[in-house]
Amino acid sequence: MTNMLKTGVTRLAAVMKSHGSSLVTASRHGEDDLVDVSATVGSSPFLIADSYGFETHVCMRDYLITAADFQFGGVVVEPQAGDKIIEVDGDVTRTFEAMSPGSDEPAWRYSDPHRVMLRIHTKLVETT
Repeated sequence: MTNMLKTGVTRLAAVMKSHGSSLVTASRHGEDDLVDVSATVGSSPFLIADSYGFETHVCMRDYLITAADFQFGGVVVEPQAGDKIIEVDGDVTRTFEAMSPGSDEPAWRYSDPHRVMLRIHTKLVETT
């Protein structure tokens, strides 16, 4: 029997990619590993507590990318903290770095239970 939820997630990922994404460049280890990939921009709010118990609201810029498209050297890989996503908008280039929003949170996660989409949490690190 066909898993209708998995089919729906796969179709949604295809629609997001074709109608709601922009081409960005993903980088790992600098300019040696670059790949162009379609990504949909999103955000994730977090409430992070420091070692003293003070809570801070943090909002990360997320990139939603089809897991099968996230490749370096032709090999599908999982994101890593430190990966960069480069966005060009006219004359402005913005570089975002994949990083944990704090404490126990990872730098990325699967966006669905079927591991079709990645959600990579980033922060702006450079504008040129």
